[in-house]
Amino acid sequence: MFWDDGQKLTADDVVFTIQIIQDINANSPIYSDWQNILAERLDEHEIRLTLKNPYAFFIDNLKELRPIPKHIFADIPVTNFRLSNYNLEPVGSGPYKYLSFEKEKSGFITKYKLQVNPKFYGEKPFIENLNFKFFSNIDDLVNSFNNGLVTAIGGLDAKTIQNIKRGAQTFQINIPRYYALFFNLSDTSPLIKNKEIRWALSLATDKNKIINSALHNGAMIINGPIFPGLEGYNQDFYKKDTFDLEEAKKTLANISLKNPPNNGLVIDLVVPRISFLTDTANIIKENWEELGFRVNLIIADPSEVVNQYIKTRNYSAIIFGNILKSNSDIYSFWHSNERFYPGLNLSLYNNKEVDLLLESIKKESSSPIRQKKIASLQQKITEDQPAIFLFSPSYYYVTTKDLNGFKPSFLKSANDRFAEINKWYLKTTRKFK
Repeated sequence: MFWDDGQKLTADDVVFTIQIIQDINANSPIYSDWQNILAERLDEHEIRLTLKNPYAFFIDNLKELRPIPKHIFADIPVTNFRLSNYNLEPVGSGPYKYLSFEKEKSGFITKYKLQVNPKFYGEKPFIENLNFKFFSNIDDLVNSFNNGLVTAIGGLDAKTIQNIKRGAQTFQINIPRYYALFFNLSDTSPLIKNKEIRWALSLATDKNKIINSALHNGAMIINGPIFPGLEGYNQDFYKKDTFDLEEAKKTLANISLKNPPNNGLVIDLVVPRISFLTDTANIIKENWEELGFRVNLIIADPSEVVNQYIKTRNYSAIIFGNILKSNSDIYSFWHSNERFYPGLNLSLYNNKEVDLLLESIKKESSSPIRQKKIASLQQKITEDQPAIFLFSPSYYYVTTKDLNGFKPSFLKSANDRFAEINKWYLKTTRKFK
């Protein structure tokens, strides 16, 4: 195998990449996935990876590893990696190689061009050149597609799809991600502390209305911490988690608070200023007010939500999203060690039984045993009601009718739509035998 600049791709590049990921100064988003792993070069084409502790999902991390060329980055200080021109002019080993890009004076990149990589080890792509165009707003993107200036567009929502006027094929794709309303269980409010109240609020949340109105039917309901289709997912635990306002009222009527709040049934809800999330929050507010609560919506820009609320855990309840892996390792979202930033446990959930399950699932090599533990994990988390799981938005990819070879129904991430781009094609011909 070769890099597209002609240099050999060897075990040295893989070991170097892992060591860079493990360097905290590199600020790698997958830093935690590669800790306590020793990478050793055995020869030019072979490495040995030694794990300090068993990790059942390690093969998934390995599949996601993307080596970087040591001969390019070895002489660049790791703290300067993000400043390197190679971020925009990369050397890679995939089916395409970098050709050029165009940008405005502001620094906004408008075009990015790739061409077939003759050094690619796999099947040569059918499409010779790829030109990516970037837009600063969604209207310009859709207009460019409608006017025949682009062949494919991604990241649209169900509402925007309605603005596509040109003949096209639309792919509605599931990605393992979801949005939920997380309760801050460290909050002193008796409304948040009480599990029965949280359950009543869950029963009073009309998820079908949210999906119909806020997401224009472009999402599926999520009822628990394991994404549908992943190992161990069990719908049986969520049958009672349906909208039932009358049952919610009965549940609330049977609750006796020892120290009721002076200001009544009031909950502050933090929401990122994103249209489908604010629409979601308004429906929840309407639902909960029918139950007798008063909901104060705190709507802020996404960056402010992260810096002012999530980093400090300064909220009673918050609507936010979790992006999962393509496996059922949800340790980072629910283990008590992850309660405080940069941990991802937004409910500040702390259950020792759940902690032990999360730890044992990571180590369990037997799939049947692991599935039983994942099932038990779902049951315990949903019983504790640390969050109201809401929905998973569909990822829409729209292409012209002549684009062939792209047919996924599930992606690990939006970027994975290009995983088999070497099989895409535009033209066909009739072959006579």
